Amino acid sequence: MARRCAKKTVAGIPICLAILIGALGVESLYAGEEVIILGKGKTPTLAEWDKPVHFGTGNWKVVDDAENQAIKLRTESSSFALEKSITVDLKQTPYLEWEWKVTVPPAGGDFSSPDTDDQAAQLLVVFPKTFFERRKVISYIWDPTAPKGTIAAAAGPLYLNVKAIVVESGAGQIGNWLLENRNVVEDYRALFGEMPERAVAIRMQINSQHTKSVAEVFWRTIRFTSE
Repeated sequence: MARRCAKKTVAGIPICLAILIGALGVESLYAGEEVIILGKGKTPTLAEWDKPVHFGTGNWKVVDDAENQAIKLRTESSSFALEKSITVDLKQTPYLEWEWKVTVPPAGGDFSSPDTDDQAAQLLVVFPKTFFERRKVISYIWDPTAPKGTIAAAAGPLYLNVKAIVVESGAGQIGNWLLENRNVVEDYRALFGEMPERAVAIRMQINSQHTKSVAEVFWRTIRFTSE
């Protein structure tokens, strides 16, 4: 479904107004031991994802990879994302697990500078807000330059409070499928000093417009789990 998006950006791409101001569609609260957001062989669910493009032309397609289906995102001096409204009970499923494979990192990308803030892979988790506070977002990134484990505020408009965590860095694992697992509740508490109850949106993001380069990433699974 198409939604009107804000001109302001987070790491180069707008997050839709529906997510920013909390006008999300009413959905059932996902609960249980596992919540699959993106699963192997479940690519038809991509019809439920928004596909905002901030700069240039977004390129994505479903491909066969290692006997499984994967989502391939590629940019050439452009920014593109797949995003979806969700309602996940983090008390029951606090862990976020995903598989990604970067094949082409944006040359010279480094999120610490707005002039080079490009990554082939970012996974953003968006949280609910009250009327009087800024929307909180955690961005898990594979950065070409910033060291693994780096945690810092990410660029964004004033109405967003975005924190980035460098989960992978550099070219050492380029071309390899990596399985990541993060305790979203603990990350949120460390970053924002309080406990979250729900996640309300998720986004797969790629951008290379600042470095005017090429970037490419494959995604295979995204799920919330109880452990």
